[in-house]
Amino acid sequence: ATALLATSGAEARWQPFTSLRGSTSSGASMVELGSMCTDLGDAAAEHVVKDNWCTPNGGGRYSTSSFPENCREVAYSVCEGKIPDVADRWCPNKNMKTSQLLDLQDECEDQVDSMVGNDDRNREEDPCDPGK
Repeated sequence: ATALLATSGAEARWQPFTSLRGSTSSGASMVELGSMCTDLGDAAAEHVVKDNWCTPNGGGRYSTSSFPENCREVAYSVCEGKIPDVADRWCPNKNMKTSQLLDLQDECEDQVDSMVGNDDRNREEDPCDPGK
């Protein structure tokens, strides 16, 4: 949907605001990018549950390929929110304690980072450590 956006300045006027229909630098629309980010979070949640809690009777729905790097922050949140759903769907007879859920959610950042392919994003250069 298109909304109207007021511009500021001496000649303020209303003009169409179409950022959701715009393109990203990768050529994907913002809506497509949002879907890819959600898919990345969903896939990461499935990997975390599979690797740390239980395995499904079949495979997961998502692969680890072709996720854009700029989806990282969205995917962290999606992954953390999907952990209980995936665990319940795959292992409905296995009860999860809050501490176990928190441990699994803590795995989301590493899983998303590994799927995007840049595990070093939080490492800042230390001017006191020339070896870094």
